[in-house]
Formats: sequence, structure tokens, C-alpha cells
Amino acid sequence: MGLDSRMLSWHHFLPLQQLLLPTISTCWLLPFPRWLLGLLLSPWGHRPVHVLPLQFRLLGIAYAPALGSRNSQSYRQLEGDVTLMLNQMLSSYESFLQANVLEFMNGSVVVRGEVLFRGDAPAPTNSHLIRTVVTEASKGRSIFSWQLEPQSLQSAGFSLENLDPEKLSISLTGSQLGVDRMDLLERLVREVTASVSGLYHVRNFTISQLRNLGGNTEITGDLYLDTVVHADVTEVLEALTALSGLSMDLSSISVEGSKLGLLVYPLSFVVTNRPFSQKLQDPLSAEHHNLSRELGDVVARALRDYPSFLTAIIKEFLPGSLLCHGNMIFRHPAPTSVQVLKTLVRSVGPNQALAGSDIHVDPFSLSVGENTLERPRPQPGIPAYGVALVVIGGLCIVAAPIVLVCLGTKRLGWQTGGALWDRRDPEVGVQTLEMDNQGFWTEDPEDGHFEWQSTSA
Repeated sequence: MGLDSRMLSWHHFLPLQQLLLPTISTCWLLPFPRWLLGLLLSPWGHRPVHVLPLQFRLLGIAYAPALGSRNSQSYRQLEGDVTLMLNQMLSSYESFLQANVLEFMNGSVVVRGEVLFRGDAPAPTNSHLIRTVVTEASKGRSIFSWQLEPQSLQSAGFSLENLDPEKLSISLTGSQLGVDRMDLLERLVREVTASVSGLYHVRNFTISQLRNLGGNTEITGDLYLDTVVHADVTEVLEALTALSGLSMDLSSISVEGSKLGLLVYPLSFVVTNRPFSQKLQDPLSAEHHNLSRELGDVVARALRDYPSFLTAIIKEFLPGSLLCHGNMIFRHPAPTSVQVLKTLVRSVGPNQALAGSDIHVDPFSLSVGENTLERPRPQPGIPAYGVALVVIGGLCIVAAPIVLVCLGTKRLGWQTGGALWDRRDPEVGVQTLEMDNQGFWTEDPEDGHFEWQSTSA
């Protein structure tokens, strides 16, 4: 193969399989004997290899005596074609090494072979191997004049008639699962079974592990399906979106390590007609659970016109009237965060009721992602107290002459007509008083009143 002798030196700690596997994986038409392959795959020649038997029938080709001889051209040609087909079908297994043809038998053409997997990694079960071959054969992408007959597949006594159920590992996070945990888990088992039953026959769903995550619960379980071909993981994920009614975080759902491509928008707002209490900060309390579910349902009602909307989960309550934080989850294609914000704002009624509920929110507190509603800016002009001062000043200006006239009239009323003035006689240098209405005051002896007696008459 033209390998440099330095690359084969154990001093460089370079295992032979790293050098030879690329060559083996590309030279499917040159199958290695099992003993030689095992030797090449380990620097010590003792690494174990998993070997699974596989037998099936080929349709569209007749058996010929030459196929009974490994040295015949017909045998080598068909061996190379079958090996190429199996290697392509099974290349999705990370631990897969190679498929070998052991012999061709009469009966149309019956192929007896084996599939090799690395011994230091998990190998598929016989049922899983059969299911993989059937799945690939059902795609109809054969480039040969013959076809593999799925009904004829056998491996260590397993066939399509007695396959073990397919096991899918499922993981998801339940929000606020502390309230009536066992009831919710039993309901979860029923909902998972019902949602996937529309696609495949579900044998059962078992919960294998629960792990607390700061008030939430991570749930791990196994779903067992009676299938002939591998279940479509994407279809199963789509079916599990029906779990939104159980306060499940849909963005956390994974099946065999795969997740849905969902869009999550952070949401926050202030509820003005609900008091804050310390119990709302405990995700395991009934108060937290009930209010979270109520608010999630109200937000879902406001966004019901979006077909891609899945669920809204309120996760946290903080003081400040009642500050709420959560997430809204959408499928793709999803509306923009600005569109979602406008929809939520329009759903707030004149009395601040959100989506016609009894939950009142401050519309200017609504936040979707990084988008918020700006409060209206005050219009430029004279402030209200300025207008009041102007009005009061105007009234004072109007009232001042009236007050002065009234005061003048009252003063004149005290004067009975006498006008006094001061005059100095330059000749005598004495001050004299002259009166227009001359007279004198006299006292009435009876009642003591004074009266003015004019002398002008």
C-alpha cells in the first residue's frame, strides 16, 4: 500500500487502524479475511471485534454453479457488488468496520454473510441490524439489476416476524414538576404514548431517570416501538410537541440526541392586579404552579392566530408589582419578535386586561426578546402649573382696578365734603387753615353726639 515505514513505528504511537481504515473504507471491493482484518485493526492483534451474522435473498438474478466457487469471475463480481451495497447501507454506524460475503447458495441467490463492528464500542442488536438494512432497502436507491428481498433477512434467529421493539431514548425538561409529581408523570406516560401512537405502534414508554434542575425536572425515558423500518426521529419530535399542555419545555425535548429546530423568544411583563408573595419564588409551590399555568394560557390566547406558535411558559416571578419572566416557543417559520410584541400590545384592552382575561398588565412593561414598547414622550409647551399662574395673574390684573375703585369710594364716604389744604401766609409767617365749608362741631347735651354746625349760612 506504499505506507512509509516511519508511520508504522510503534514509537510514534500511531495505531495501524488509523492508517489502514481509510484504505479499507474506500476499497470495499477488496474484502479482508476476518483474521487479517482483526490483526490490522489492533497494534497488538488482540482487539475484539463484534461479528453479527446476516443472511438474505437476492431477487432478479438466477443462481449459477459458478457462484459456488470463490475463484470464479461470477463469484468475485457478485461478491464485490453485494459488499458495496452492505457497506453503503451500514456506514451510518460509527462502530461499523466491514461487511463480508461468506457464500452464495441456491434459492434464487441466497447470500450468507457477516457484519463486523469494533469491539471497543457498542454494536447494534440483531434486530436493529435487520431494521437498518430494511430501511435502506426501502429507499429504492439500488444501482444493480437485482434487489435485496427485505422479507428474507435473518440474523441469529431474528427476522421481520420476531424483531425486538425499537428503542428510542427521550429526554425532556418539565417545568414546575414538584406539584403532584407522580400524577404528572403518569399523565406524561399516557400523553407520550398517545401522541406517538398516531405514527407507530407503541409498546410502552418507561421513565428511567429524574433529575432536579433548580426547580425543574429533567426526565429521561425509553420509548419502545414495534416497527419494521427505523422510526423517523423528526416525526416523533413533531408528535411530542403535543406535550405543551403538561408544562413541558418543548425546546428541551430530544429523541436519540436530536432536537426540533424551534425558535425561543424571552418574554417579560408586569402584572398590576396580582400581589407578590414569597411563595411565588418557589417553583415547587402551588401558587407558583397555578399562576404560571394561568399566565401561560393567557399569553397563548393572545398568540393563537400564529400557526407556528407552540407554547408559552412563565418560569420566574419577581417583586415590582409582579414581574414575570418566561419563554415563548415557535416552530419555523416564526414571526419576528417585533411582530409578536405588537400582537401582545394590541391584545391589552382599555382596562389593561390581557387577551380579555382578568390579568391586568402594564403594556409598556411588555418585552419580547430585546424589543419593548416606548412610552410616549411629553409634548413641548407651557406646563400645567404655568398655565395656572398665567390665569391667576390675569385675574389679578382684571380685579386690581375694581378693588382700587371700591377702596377709593369707601375713603370718600368718610369725608363729608371738607377739603382741607395747607397755606402759609408769607406776611405773618403763621400757618392758617381755610375751609370751603366753614363751621364748628357742637355736642348734643342729651345723648352726647357731635353735630356739625355750618357757619356759611
